[in-house]
Amino acid sequence: MCVFDDYHGEYRDLGLICEGDKTGTSFSAQFTSVIRVPGTKKYIACADRWMPQWYVKPMAKLIIYGMKRHFADYRPDTSPQEATPLPGKEIHHSENTSVSRYVWLPIGWKGEKPVIRWRKEWSFR
Repeated sequence: MCVFDDYHGEYRDLGLICEGDKTGTSFSAQFTSVIRVPGTKKYIACADRWMPQWYVKPMAKLIIYGMKRHFADYRPDTSPQEATPLPGKEIHHSENTSVSRYVWLPIGWKGEKPVIRWRKEWSFR
C-alpha cells in the first residue's frame, strides 16, 4: 500500500497490509474500495474475487514469480500524455464472472498503517 498527498507527487510505501496472507495476493482478491461505517471510526475493505476457481494457494507463488519477472524492468512513464480515444472494439473474456465472490474485511490499525486480517466471520459489535 502506498499513500500520497498529490497524484503527481511522491508517494510513501507502507508495505504489505494483509497480515497472514501467505500468498501475497490480498487473500486472492482485488480491493476496490473502503467504506466507513457511519457514525464510527471503523472501516471495511471491500474486494472482488472474479475468478474463485483460481483461489488455489499453490498457484499464488507461481503467479507472483511470473509477475515479478514480467515487470522487473518496468519504470512508469510520468511524462505528460495526450488523451487518445478508445479503440471502440468490444473485448470478450472467457471468465464466468457470474460466479464471482466478494470479500469484505474489517480494517484494523497499527499506528497510522491500516492492517487487514483474514476473518471467516466477523462483526463490529
